[in-house]
Amino acid sequence: LNLAIMATTQAGDSIALEIPTFHNLYPLLQNLGRKIVEVPTSPHTGMCLDALEELLKSQSVQAILTIPTGHNPL
Repeated sequence: LNLAIMATTQAGDSIALEIPTFHNLYPLLQNLGRKIVEVPTSPHTGMCLDALEELLKSQSVQAILTIPTGHNPL
């Protein structure tokens, strides 16, 4: 995951995360100099697409990182 983030984004880039997510993503992204933007989710429907759409309209987001089951991806 670390290599994928470094290969596809640069320091200062914003990455959207669904919330809740794997808690260790926060220090990983912060240590790589990435900005975290949170997108709310629902246990029934997943990521709130309306919130994601508004986010993408209002700011530059270089990546969206999803872990829909909340498991440890590392």
